[in-house]
Amino acid sequence: MKKFNIAWFPLALFLMLVVVLGMMLPRDRNQVDLSLNDGLLPGFVLPGLYDGELYTQEDIFGDWMVVNVWASWCAPCRLEHPVLVDISEQYDIPILGVNFRDDHDDALAWLEEHKNPFTWTLADYHGKLAFDWGIFGVPTTYLISPEGEIAFQFPGILTTKIWEQEFLPIIEASNES
Repeated sequence: MKKFNIAWFPLALFLMLVVVLGMMLPRDRNQVDLSLNDGLLPGFVLPGLYDGELYTQEDIFGDWMVVNVWASWCAPCRLEHPVLVDISEQYDIPILGVNFRDDHDDALAWLEEHKNPFTWTLADYHGKLAFDWGIFGVPTTYLISPEGEIAFQFPGILTTKIWEQEFLPIIEASNES
């Protein structure tokens, strides 16, 4: 009978950890676990990118709103930015931009160069909001109801097709009721 080689123990432990953590990940990439917060968007206190004043969800929410988490260093954010500009020009829905772990001056220069589609622009310098909201990466875009609930979450590059097929029907259905 062969003896157990102790050198294999760290590898076996690592593989078990990977399996357990993998089982904990959501199966649907649009699934948001809000069970600990009664389905409401977790609160925040963040500075405005332009004025440095502190804002909370009470200062901003109250109607349907799009929240886009972005960064100037994020290549996919550059691809989706023209879509956000189009949404801001074509639809009467406010967009909250949350700048994620970015340099303040780089973020301001980026918005000046590419046009600012955001009604409000906040800075999440340390990534706390992203952590609280369960964001795995940028860009991530949310549709927030007037009650402050996440109606839809889309991690990845927002396209016109995704906007029209996923976001708009939710807003239009709420207007019909």
